[in-house]
Amino acid sequence: EFHILKSRFEEIQSIVRQAELSVYRSSSSEAETRRLELEDRLAAVQEEYESLLTRNLSEADVEEVKAPLENAYSNKQTASLQAVDELKADITHKAAENGRLQTLIDDLQQRVKAGTAAPMANGKTIQQQIAEFDIMKKSLMRDLQNRCERVVELEISLDETREQYNNVLPSSNNRAQQKKMAFLERNLEQLTQVQRQLVEQNSALKKEVAIAERKLIARNERIQSLESLLQDSQEKLASANHKYAVPCAV
Repeated sequence: EFHILKSRFEEIQSIVRQAELSVYRSSSSEAETRRLELEDRLAAVQEEYESLLTRNLSEADVEEVKAPLENAYSNKQTASLQAVDELKADITHKAAENGRLQTLIDDLQQRVKAGTAAPMANGKTIQQQIAEFDIMKKSLMRDLQNRCERVVELEISLDETREQYNNVLPSSNNRAQQKKMAFLERNLEQLTQVQRQLVEQNSALKKEVAIAERKLIARNERIQSLESLLQDSQEKLASANHKYAVPCAV
């Protein structure tokens, strides 16, 4: 019965690894590639946009473009702040999850310390499986670090945009050409569109995180059930050993 429980424990760990690897691969490959593509487009549009902002405009031109400038800045500020808040919340959640995983690892190490040399059905010892679990934890920490760096980048970008916006409005030395105004407006529209796509992508990632959380909850429930069965089996084994020991002593 004890070997059966070990086999079930291995099966549960395999299911958990597959679910978690599927989620993190999706986040680190397709979602990451899409995010980088959108950020490259955003950077290109913003570079053209900023080059125009540095040119001098007449007072009349400033008034004409002031409204779209304010709208574009407000949209970018709102989207950036939302992205920062969501990333910070995600970081907090992942940090808590990492702490919980570490506690679980420590507990499992204590529970199976005496039997780490016994191989599982797949030929791996419990100690090896715990080592794999620790690798997954380190991967989670790297993801947390990347998200922290992303939050800092967003905050810096937001500050730079605010400074550029404040500097462009007082400029009133030369009259800009009408086509430059139209070009600026098109760039503003593109900037807003790319920013909206980034927000939509972040919403999609939040849905993936919710799915991962449900899988983690299911995994925890199965692990708790397994621990209960394991404890019951150990108690039965100890009782059986005691019964056999008594006749031998007699």
